[in-house]
Amino acid sequence: MESASLMSVRSSDARSRPNLTRLTRVAVEHRWLLLIAVALLVSLRAIGHGHGDWDFFVDASRRLVGEPVAGLHGPGGLHLYASNPYVLTGPLPLFVIRVTDLVGLRASYAIGVVSANLLAVATLALLERTAACFGRARPETTLLGGIILLVTWSELAAYGHVDDALVLFAVTAALLGLARRQWLAVGIALGLAIATKQWGVMFLPLAFALPARQLRAAAVAVGIGALAWAPFVIAAPSMLTQLGTVQIVADDSLYSVLQYSELHGPEWVRAAELCGGFLLVAFAVMRGRWQAALVAAIAFRVFIDPATWTYYTAGVVLGALVWDLLGSWRKIPVWTVVTFLLLSEATLLVDDPVLRGGLRAFVCLAALLLLFGRDVFSTPFFPTARDVHSAHGGSPVPTTTE
Repeated sequence: MESASLMSVRSSDARSRPNLTRLTRVAVEHRWLLLIAVALLVSLRAIGHGHGDWDFFVDASRRLVGEPVAGLHGPGGLHLYASNPYVLTGPLPLFVIRVTDLVGLRASYAIGVVSANLLAVATLALLERTAACFGRARPETTLLGGIILLVTWSELAAYGHVDDALVLFAVTAALLGLARRQWLAVGIALGLAIATKQWGVMFLPLAFALPARQLRAAAVAVGIGALAWAPFVIAAPSMLTQLGTVQIVADDSLYSVLQYSELHGPEWVRAAELCGGFLLVAFAVMRGRWQAALVAAIAFRVFIDPATWTYYTAGVVLGALVWDLLGSWRKIPVWTVVTFLLLSEATLLVDDPVLRGGLRAFVCLAALLLLFGRDVFSTPFFPTARDVHSAHGGSPVPTTTE
């Protein structure tokens, strides 16, 4: 009897294994439909729970076009940033938000949340195409890492930070431009990142990861960024000397671990984040490890920032996924999983805020270690997409230096 029962269990396990394999294969084949469905589900969840920071973005967009609002003081228009240094969103997303505001606050917030989450799916598509340029595309890794990213990204979307979503999308587009050696695409993508938010300037050194025409790409990026910001600087040069928002120290930040005694973080933090991130991206390019530039720069920001808002984590998780797809051959996105658990889910795993702060610092420092080591690719720069696809028996992907 026992033998027959054991054989029955084994037979059942044997039958379930092919079913699970088949289900996994179908999920991978239809990964984009699945990821879009997840993006819409997390959007619905967010829309039913308040407005996040959307009210603030709407007020800033109204002041940008000269409309009076109760929350922001001083002259608006070209003087918006000088009058309100805590407005850190660039003019490009503010104009977009102003257009969506025409349909009402609740509807515009819903548009913002859905758009931000769908941008995550588009970012994943760009990232998989980048990996394909090097013969490293792993659809199952994209799917697993993508679901993890969407869970984290949904916090960013729920807070209404479509501007941060746009920057992350633009930087990922720049990575695809690098893989294809398209200097103009790299320049436009980096320029849009700078025009969207001030910290986008950290990624300007990525232009110099190109094998040629680096100065052209950098000039295009600076030109687009200047086109967006220069009118405000010319109208009110004092905005360049302002430090932005001074954050209250969170009880699970590095400052609490170091027993920092002040209520607010140091005033130099914002400038240090931009300068430090810029230098780390430059160092990543010099080391031939531009694949680690995104995770290193944003991990540094998270490391020294006094606040620990949950929407900060999306950039670090995306950077970890970039490394898992471009810098590793593993099918399981280990860096993405670990970063997600120790940053996004730390409040569920650890009760002690100081210990959470220590874990936060550990993850960020570990991310910085990715900058060291040899070039991920064995050539002085990296092989062209044509070379890789020809070597793997696939059809070559066109590349261009124009």
